[in-house]
Amino acid sequence: MSYKLGFLGVGVMAGGILTSLLDCKSKFIDGSEIIVFDTDASKMSKFVNYGITIAPSIDFLFKNSNILLIGIKPQNFRDLKNDLNFENHPDYVLSIMAGVKIESLEKIFFNTKGFIRIMPNLPCLIGQGTIGFCEKKCPKEVISFSKDLLSNCGDVIEISEDKFDVLTSISGSGPAYIFYIAQAMINAGIKLGLSREDSTILTYDTLVGSALYAKESKIPINELIEKVCSKGGTTIEAINIFRDNNLAEIIYNGIEACKNKSKELSEKQ
Repeated sequence: MSYKLGFLGVGVMAGGILTSLLDCKSKFIDGSEIIVFDTDASKMSKFVNYGITIAPSIDFLFKNSNILLIGIKPQNFRDLKNDLNFENHPDYVLSIMAGVKIESLEKIFFNTKGFIRIMPNLPCLIGQGTIGFCEKKCPKEVISFSKDLLSNCGDVIEISEDKFDVLTSISGSGPAYIFYIAQAMINAGIKLGLSREDSTILTYDTLVGSALYAKESKIPINELIEKVCSKGGTTIEAINIFRDNNLAEIIYNGIEACKNKSKELSEKQ
């Protein structure tokens, strides 16, 4: 089954998905089957060599898209929707907009057959991300097509929409937590005598290698901690400091605050 895929907005995340799709020379969709519209013409120009169609207007995009991927910010979509002619609805809508529930999309795209909501994260830009995925009223072939489309960016995790605020607080915002921890480790290394370059390389390689080992070994995380810690050794000294200062509780409180903010924003849409 052949699809015409439309992109409303090709910013950082939507542009990353489009780039990964075109660069991998996908067998299930060709550049000639893709239509793009962005209010910033410079963002669209870099995709011209792939043979995609640059839509002259949003109405043209909607009229010629079987599946529409909405990749603009929620506030920008709110600004646009009052000025749009929604007579030409795409058959299916795939939304990246944070905090915008499917029920809100249904009120706007009232002639659209089905909806998919996704939550990618920053590592998707290098094909190592995680994408939360939920759908409503989509046939199997559309679900399969959409998952194939997104699989170029990382692991697609199907999850109920009522868990999207939690998903956002773990994987959507999670990279910032890791960057914060990395920054603290780099700065600690520098303060203790390492050069910035050495401390940065050691920190990045340790974080990446540890994550890969944890994922591939499938050993429970508590056992991995004990595996590195030797009784009376050096690592346990650091872990004891973390435990004494309730680091796990601090991390939980931060993630919970993120989840609550996500829920608050989604209720305002």
